Amino acid sequence: MKTIDSNISTQFSSDSVVPYFAVSATFNASQTLRIWSGYGDITISGNTYSGAGELLSITPVQETAQTRADGVEITISGVPAAILTYALDAEYQNKALIIYLGVLSKTTLQPSGNPYILFSGLMDIMTINDGADNLSITVSAENKLIILNRDKVLRYTDQDQKRLFPNDKGLEYVASIQDKPLTWGAGGGLAAFAPRNTAEDIIRRREDE
Repeated sequence: MKTIDSNISTQFSSDSVVPYFAVSATFNASQTLRIWSGYGDITISGNTYSGAGELLSITPVQETAQTRADGVEITISGVPAAILTYALDAEYQNKALIIYLGVLSKTTLQPSGNPYILFSGLMDIMTINDGADNLSITVSAENKLIILNRDKVLRYTDQDQKRLFPNDKGLEYVASIQDKPLTWGAGGGLAAFAPRNTAEDIIRRREDE
């Protein structure tokens, strides 16, 4: 269950409040884009977020009591070369994206308390709009609940088994025996002791009687 920091809750109840949005998009272990909806730099949980001001826009984030996977879109306009590099070179799909909602202290203009995680999901599609006067990037992200809607396909193959249990060799020969011919009863066995009903056998049995 999500909880709101007491400092933030108190300020939202006051007559005057300075809210902000912050976005953290992780591309890999060494590349994380951190921006927020104001100007200048702020520090959240020891990390620096660069101000994007009015150049950052976020579609409304839906929160319901239902188990539903609602997505969100983030658009950055007037994109500088550094951010454009992320869009062109980074592998962004299925990487973490978090949107925070917080409030600034009126005296220090720095975040007051721990921000509220408004959205936590995975980046899906990135669109670059190169206009005549402006370059913008739009990133759509899916809620992590989208995973519940995806089919989990597992097969009785050596590859799938080793993906779950790397040292398991129980299905190692499944592929090789698919078309392997098997002849049952050949080479003896119980069939060699079955009674035969040839003419010679019948005469022999009668003589023995």
